[in-house]
Amino acid sequence: MTISALSGIAAGSHTFTIRASGQGVESRTTPVNVMVTVPSITVVMAPTSPTVMQGSTLEVPVTITRDGGFTGIVGVSVLGLPAGVTAAFSPASIEAGATTTTLTLSAPLSVQPTAKTVTLRASAQGLADQTIPLQLTVTPTTAPAVLVSVNPAFLMMDGGSSMETQVTLQRFAGFDGAVNVTVDGLPANISASADPVAAGANTTTLRLTAGEQEPGGTYSLSVKANGTGIQQASTGMTVQTRLMPRFVLAFQDDAAPPAEQLKLSIPITIARGTSANILPLRILRTSQYNLPVALTLVDAPAGVTSNLPTTIPSATTSQEFIINISVVPMWCRWSTYSRSAARRQRR
Repeated sequence: MTISALSGIAAGSHTFTIRASGQGVESRTTPVNVMVTVPSITVVMAPTSPTVMQGSTLEVPVTITRDGGFTGIVGVSVLGLPAGVTAAFSPASIEAGATTTTLTLSAPLSVQPTAKTVTLRASAQGLADQTIPLQLTVTPTTAPAVLVSVNPAFLMMDGGSSMETQVTLQRFAGFDGAVNVTVDGLPANISASADPVAAGANTTTLRLTAGEQEPGGTYSLSVKANGTGIQQASTGMTVQTRLMPRFVLAFQDDAAPPAEQLKLSIPITIARGTSANILPLRILRTSQYNLPVALTLVDAPAGVTSNLPTTIPSATTSQEFIINISVVPMWCRWSTYSRSAARRQRR
């Protein structure tokens, strides 16, 4: 005989009769008592008025009981937490056969002291949720500490440039000492510097500089604040760099060893009234720079001329040209000077 309890039947004790009868015999009966139960769960936490300090965590045990034949998994959560406060359970859910988990409440220094009613909820598939109210209190920290932030927390930089961001401290529990600011996670081509935050002050300027050869990329950095008597505080920031289109002028000396063939400057010796070929001038382009390059001979001595091209076209990487030097002979200079001196003397 199979007895089924439908969903609409009331929980509790139910009695019915089983009758057996046959032709020519007296019927027989026997009573049957059936206890109907409803699957359910109950959640309990102690204390129900947890208190957590700024910058700290609090662990509280949570226990559930299963009734009415329920044996499944139970999930737990906390609803209505104050801004910045987090709740984590270990384990995250209560497996079949287990009855406990640990709730960890965390309140960073940035959370404002507050008192608020929150809800602890236990839920399972096919069952009604069970909840209990909790009176959560966040109290001010009693330990000296700082909270650090940067603004802006995202910088976009070009190779060979510098940018600044402001570092701000929030002080707690009367801490008033000097604080050093450092940066972790810097790539090889980026440097950072910041003056210490003086005692009693709350801000400093962080300066980041990207080298000329910075290849470009996105970097996640950690800005850290350290002071005597406090724990290290940190905050994140992101720097995005790009390799700027550039070119470099260099002379190509094929006669030199391979590592020394490119020269940024070379000596030139040319006799008066003559011209000479010098080394090819090479344009070293970076970051797909492909525009024409204008050339100008600047600060040349009087009498020095060249056939330097005014423009090197797009994509051209080398150009050979001749510098012509022409100097007035010395006797002409002396003769001109002598005649001028004679006229002045006659006057």
